[in-house]
Amino acid sequence: MENIREFGSQPSNSSNDGSIVVEAQIVDTNSQQNVQPTTAVPAKKRKQVDSRSRVWDHFERITDASDVTIVFVDGPGFRKFILVACPMFKIPSRWTISRDISLIYEEERLKGEYIAKALETCLLDWGIRNVYTITVDNTSSNDTSLGFLKKKLLSWGTSTVKAKYIHMRCIAHILNLVVQDGLKYCDVSVKKVRKAVRYVRNSPARLKKFKDLSSWIGIELKSSLCLDVPTRWNSTYLMLQSAISYQKVFEAFEESDSSFKSDLGESVPDFLDWESVKSLVEVLKCFYDMTIRISGSLYVTSNAFFSEISDLYCLLNGLVEVGGSVKLMGLNMKAKFEKYWGK
Repeated sequence: MENIREFGSQPSNSSNDGSIVVEAQIVDTNSQQNVQPTTAVPAKKRKQVDSRSRVWDHFERITDASDVTIVFVDGPGFRKFILVACPMFKIPSRWTISRDISLIYEEERLKGEYIAKALETCLLDWGIRNVYTITVDNTSSNDTSLGFLKKKLLSWGTSTVKAKYIHMRCIAHILNLVVQDGLKYCDVSVKKVRKAVRYVRNSPARLKKFKDLSSWIGIELKSSLCLDVPTRWNSTYLMLQSAISYQKVFEAFEESDSSFKSDLGESVPDFLDWESVKSLVEVLKCFYDMTIRISGSLYVTSNAFFSEISDLYCLLNGLVEVGGSVKLMGLNMKAKFEKYWGK
């Protein structure tokens, strides 16, 4: 008979700890002389993965007896870290964390059902039973609510194509996700221009000198030099668009300010960088104009935006056919598009 013992006082059906030792014992005393003693089966050693982060150069790595780094909330390394960072914080056990996550899930699931019941009440009050699509954003609660509502529509027996397309994502939201995925793979030219813009804007004296050079060269524009917010792709488009207009000013600034090149080093944008950014701006302009058209409408219907969705798909196919870095960006955008609207 095998006796299985798990370390700790917690229930044995959990698999979070992983520290299980199996011991085999012989219980037949009559045949004890004829049976060789069974050796203990060691616990399976987990493979240690080498950390590539330079963060570990500044911290002490704490391992257990099997030379495995301890990363659970019950581990001494994490507790030592919290004791230094916030001595007053009481660390919950992994059992408490697991329970809290389950409670949060149940609360969010109920919120989705509440939304579905509210939609059901509205449809009944309005006398609407035949629904083709419902347009929502991409939050997880909407998946639950529309799944619940889909079952209701099917039970009514009045749904179109068996409510297959009932869950329609917001086109503006999906367009934002598509472009964000594409910009993750933008080339270094965008980063160089961003650093150049940040360098000028970080000092009032530099910004004044930049404006004086702009007036001396004869570039008078209504749009000022702006810095983007990386999480908002449309602000990146506006930053690059304004920076291109001041390309000659940046070149003159580099010649007149010795610290500009010494501080930025190889991050100073050259002619090829500006040409690359111009190509990217032409692509982003199509998405920006589409966003303006979509956001400017107060009457959102599927038939009104079907052409916009088709235009977006054709635009992504065109990017893939271009080749080079633009092709890579187009492939990632198209993958995000097909995740939601591939069918």
